[in-house]
Amino acid sequence: MPYNINYTSLVHDTLPPDKRTTRHSRWLVALLSPIVWLKEEFFGLYMQGATYAAFVPLTVYNKGTRVIFNRVIWESLMDNNNRLIPFPGYWKRLSIPVIGAEERVWYSGHTIVLEWALNKMFKRTFRQPPAQSDIYIVTNRVVNLPFFVSDGDVHNSSSVGLDDSVGYVKAEQMVYPGEVSPAGNFTIHAPQAMTGTGDALIRFAKQYTPQGIFIEVKFDN
Repeated sequence: MPYNINYTSLVHDTLPPDKRTTRHSRWLVALLSPIVWLKEEFFGLYMQGATYAAFVPLTVYNKGTRVIFNRVIWESLMDNNNRLIPFPGYWKRLSIPVIGAEERVWYSGHTIVLEWALNKMFKRTFRQPPAQSDIYIVTNRVVNLPFFVSDGDVHNSSSVGLDDSVGYVKAEQMVYPGEVSPAGNFTIHAPQAMTGTGDALIRFAKQYTPQGIFIEVKFDN
């Protein structure tokens, strides 16, 4: 682990020789305990990520036990805790990414890298190509769709195509009519069992893709 500091040894080495007693050492170690906690949280969990077990409903957890629920780390605040997350007073949410910063700095929008990241984040299986991962990405060919400009009234709208337009475009608001929808630059395919996680998949992928890239999600049978 980076910055692996033994604070007991640090206190002992810092004290003057005539003050290196058990009482002085324990007192200073106690004073440093908040710093030790912050060091473990930041350089431990934040940098290297979490490997805690997934939360299991109706299981009894003791105080300080940490679990992963909905890709977030939670800590039990008391012993004999069988309450569901996020029951107030029983669970504390830790703002620490499940995947450590040391790994996340290598992520990008490249297909194979993003597929690896998505499968790891959502606890699915990544497979080296040409095998297909549980969550995989398909790049789409975006056609040149027209866009429509309107002031809110469909009768006062104009369409603008690739090389022509209908009327003078003056309105400020651009909208898509019901029969036309923006095409995704790429599609994230996920198992049907993950239905309901579309927004979370897109939010995660957008962290590693350029601004303006449109992402869509499809759940396969």
